[in-house]
Amino acid sequence: MSTIALTPHSNHVRGELKAGASGIVPGHLVDIVNGTYRVHSSAVTACAKMFALEKISTAGDIDEGYISGETVFVGSFPAGERVNALLKSGETVTDGALVTSGGNGTLVATGATVTNAIGYSRSSLTASGSTRIVVELI
Repeated sequence: MSTIALTPHSNHVRGELKAGASGIVPGHLVDIVNGTYRVHSSAVTACAKMFALEKISTAGDIDEGYISGETVFVGSFPAGERVNALLKSGETVTDGALVTSGGNGTLVATGATVTNAIGYSRSSLTASGSTRIVVELI
């Protein structure tokens, strides 16, 4: 997959702000702090369904991250849309598992206690490093 927004004719709202720090990668869950984007840093907390999109300057390379001060392109996605997100290293999910913020821009399975789920995994795998999964947002 070479794009973050996977739903054909996606209805996501696109935003642009500067990166507050280096390390945002397309597919990271992000939030806004002091007028800049940063990776969502609080595990299992409520969050907007905002994901960093691919950089225009790299012709859509989804593995090249943003640097501090660079303009970050972000999509805010409605329920039912699918995104190419990042699963936290070492995390295991199955198709249909609920996922939530992993606290570092990645996602984790909610486990038996469903807290602040943002979507369903549409992939079955165990993450090794930066591993991409398809997520259907709720």
